[in-house]
Parts: sequence; C-alpha cells; structure tokens
Amino acid sequence: MTTRKHVVFNDDIGGAFDDMLGEVRSSITGATAWNTAQISDTGFLLGWLRNNSIDYFQLKIQCPHRRKRESILADIHVHYCLSSAPSAGQTAIFDVYYTWIEPGVAVPALTNWVRYATKTLTFAGTEPQWYYGIFDFDENIAAPDGEGYGCMLLLKVTRGNGTYTGEFGVLDADAHSIMCQLGSIYPVSDVE
Repeated sequence: MTTRKHVVFNDDIGGAFDDMLGEVRSSITGATAWNTAQISDTGFLLGWLRNNSIDYFQLKIQCPHRRKRESILADIHVHYCLSSAPSAGQTAIFDVYYTWIEPGVAVPALTNWVRYATKTLTFAGTEPQWYYGIFDFDENIAAPDGEGYGCMLLLKVTRGNGTYTGEFGVLDADAHSIMCQLGSIYPVSDVE
C-alpha cells in the first residue's frame, strides 16, 4: 500500500509577485472572430483586434496553488503588438469585464460581471510598426472571500472605437499575484 505524502508551506514569504498565466482566445462561436495574421514576415500568427466595438478577447486563469489565497491581484495586463505605427495622441479603447468563479458555484451571466471601466491607451507616436508593448487594464483587484485553490478569473476585453485604426495584436495577457507557498495536492484547500 502506498502512503500519500505531501508538503505544504503556508508561510508568507514577504509578498513575492509572479505571473498568473492563462489562456487567451477570441470568440469561439458566433459572428465575431478576430483576424488571424502573422507578425511582420515571421510566420508567427496572432489574433488581431480591429478598431470597432465587436472584436474581443477572453482570458481564463486558474489561480495557481502557490498563490496567497484572498490576496489582491496587483494588475491584469495585455502584451500586445501593433500592425502599424500610430501617430502621437492616437488611442486604442477597451471595455474590460471580469469575474471570479469557484468550484461548486454557477458562472454568472456577463451582466453580473464587474465592468471595470473603459480603458484608453494613448500612443506617444514613437512606436514603430510591429511594436511590442504592455498595457494595464486593472489594478488592485480584490479576490473573493473564502477563495479556494480551484478559483478562476475570467476576463473579457472588447476593443472600442479609438483614433488608432490599426489592428491590435494580442500576444498574451496575465495577472500578477502574491505567491507564498509551494502548493497543495488538494484541489481547493490545504486539507482533504
């Protein structure tokens, strides 16, 4: 008979932030699908959001077991690439929605998600074509009370009508969170 062994470290290590990586995707069904094209002549394909209020991307993150439960997310941000060089003062506009879900609870309808704000990215005009940048959508996001390890963050970002008419390529998106332990073998807490 095999004995199940585990080690859990719950000591706070002073607030070491790290990426919480997830899965980025466009709409999967329906009339909206992002434009897929390569970056420059690299052959590396990206999803590109056009300058309208229809294109969006989704981010799904399962909180890692190293995460300090019930701690804030320092930020949620997108890593992006531009299809053309913007002029000084041009803008890309985004509507940002997010929700937390936990095992055993129904996923809420979008009307019950947090609509953070309309966020505006203003370009300096020094960004070249194929520019790689990082843009924060939200900061200091509170976790749900009683958060377990199986908790997930869902994010939906829609591109609105800004003055930058080029396409906005989504390389990746992630959130920064406090990591304070090595993990747990159990799905929602430190105990069975």
